[in-house]
Amino acid sequence: MSDVTTGTVSVAEPGEQDPTGTVGVSPVIGADGRPQAMAERCSTCIRRPGGSSLVPADVVRDLVERHRRVGAVVTCHQTLADIPGSCPEIGYSACRGFLDAYPDTLAALIAQHFLGGWRLITPPARTTIDGR
Repeated sequence: MSDVTTGTVSVAEPGEQDPTGTVGVSPVIGADGRPQAMAERCSTCIRRPGGSSLVPADVVRDLVERHRRVGAVVTCHQTLADIPGSCPEIGYSACRGFLDAYPDTLAALIAQHFLGGWRLITPPARTTIDGR
């Protein structure tokens, strides 16, 4: 597995497991060089009231805590290539629910103030991740 470690963030290649147990980071930089974020929460957002139907609450809590600890943003799962029914063709995009809840995360502040702001991506019109 290729793995580059910078500080406390272990950056795994997309689709690879991160054996260190730290945050596997997906690049949310679009083809134009600007960071991408969902314009609104996707239909199965981990930050929707009542939680995601796809991810247990304790897993979401751990995911959020690990990303916050290292200043990273959570990538919207509907933009990940290894999730059945996702839309990887739109490119990795930051999770709108995470950005709304934690706008002070270091990566979010850098994107907003130093990288030209977020290029907003419209979430796919799906009711569930598997397209049903």
